[in-house]
Amino acid sequence: MSIGHIVYVLFPSVRDLQMPHRLAKGAATALEARLGYPVLVASSTPECGIDQLPALRREVDDVLDVQSGHPNAHGVATARDVYAELLLRRLGAEITSDDRNQHPGVRILLEHDSAHGTAYRETLCAYFAALGDIGVAAGALRLHPNTVRYRIRRAEDLFGLKLDDADETLVIWLAIRVAQN
Repeated sequence: MSIGHIVYVLFPSVRDLQMPHRLAKGAATALEARLGYPVLVASSTPECGIDQLPALRREVDDVLDVQSGHPNAHGVATARDVYAELLLRRLGAEITSDDRNQHPGVRILLEHDSAHGTAYRETLCAYFAALGDIGVAAGALRLHPNTVRYRIRRAEDLFGLKLDDADETLVIWLAIRVAQN
């Protein structure tokens, strides 16, 4: 079945559960060679039963959506391959659906960045992505490490962020990560 530029292929029951994935990889390689540009392919979790089709279609569409958001993506991906991004999108939708779900300090931080042109969100994102390594975060931001340290301390002071508490740090990281740029 084809919908727009998306082609859905259903496999009958197979003994080798990896066969559809291998076939999809081969098809993607052949299509890329023929078309001359990258092709995105999503392979769903192997399930049986007509009642599973709507969930499998949503899974494939979600994987394609994640892939299409990455400029260098091509080839075959499964939900397992892009699990982190899928989960972050779902959590982000939940967090942003209700202001009560937003971390109060993060809300103030985002408002401050927007109103004053500061880069606290960007700095904390780089710091968290570097798993707390100031040097790596500074390199990613093209800043001096002391500037990154200063911004992190200021963010803690100005917005009441508690980056010395693991649970708070996780929630802050998640809230900042899923916040719209």
